Amino acid sequence: MKDNKIEDAVARLKAAFVARGYEDCPFCRSWNEGDKRRAFLYRKDRSSEVYLGTYLNECSIKDLEGMEGQPPLWKDLVGQSAAVVGIEPVYRHNGTATDASVEVRMHYFDAKPRKWYPPDDFRSDEYKAMVKAESPTDYCANGWAWTTCSVVNCPRVVKFRADGLTERKLANIVAKVDGIVGEWKCPDYSAFAEDRSKWHKDTTDAHNRWWNKKRKEEKKRTA
Repeated sequence: MKDNKIEDAVARLKAAFVARGYEDCPFCRSWNEGDKRRAFLYRKDRSSEVYLGTYLNECSIKDLEGMEGQPPLWKDLVGQSAAVVGIEPVYRHNGTATDASVEVRMHYFDAKPRKWYPPDDFRSDEYKAMVKAESPTDYCANGWAWTTCSVVNCPRVVKFRADGLTERKLANIVAKVDGIVGEWKCPDYSAFAEDRSKWHKDTTDAHNRWWNKKRKEEKKRTA
């Protein structure tokens, strides 16, 4: 069996879920970016998010050594909670030559805010000074920062052979999964939300642009 059988099954299932109001899950894109053999979908009405501040990345401070002009990385912390439908191949087993089956799993994200207390030697004096000088909220003074959990569990709902996905089976799978998603109660942590105006601006885009330019210059230099 060629891989396109897997791709076709995943594409058909994804289209059926989209027709039910599902969308690509924005915080799972890195799991399947550019890969047609898997999809991660969610319903917005079964999801929530909470902004928990913008924190300075410790490693970007260390990387500043010898990297003149690199902007430090200030990163928004946004807790994402959702019931995400994962459609993926079941990797070959029992002596099969290629992947033959597809599975559908539920990924339950529960972004419960938790206080994280870093080790004493984790944050340098330079880090603490930069936070105090540049961030409207000096979170280092608290001795802790917000963090969140990620996937709670990911039980399998169904597994099937990619070449045996009939229209009836497809409809039954979508109905079963949609029922599970509809019954799941999404947690609401809005009470923990921070005021964005009291935090540093996220600098991810500027940081990435700098690194992309740096890589191009290095590639050109070594060509």
